[in-house]
Amino acid sequence: ALEECLTDLEWIDSKGYVLYYDHIDPLLAADGDPFGTLVEILQDAVDSWKEDGTAFIVLLSGTKAPKGVPKLGAAEKE
Repeated sequence: ALEECLTDLEWIDSKGYVLYYDHIDPLLAADGDPFGTLVEILQDAVDSWKEDGTAFIVLLSGTKAPKGVPKLGAAEKE
């Protein structure tokens, strides 16, 4: 259901979208892999909007960088 919500935003008149998820630490500490599931859903949403030529940017905020998710600006340094 989350993916459907994130890919059905045409009702908002915009050239792109930014999703800011603050305080991800509890999600990272939860049993199982809810963070991995969230990342998959977010990646699918980003890919869907990319096909339409629409920007969909996801920002995650917490006390430490999640494994496998680059810090903002990290790609610029490479």
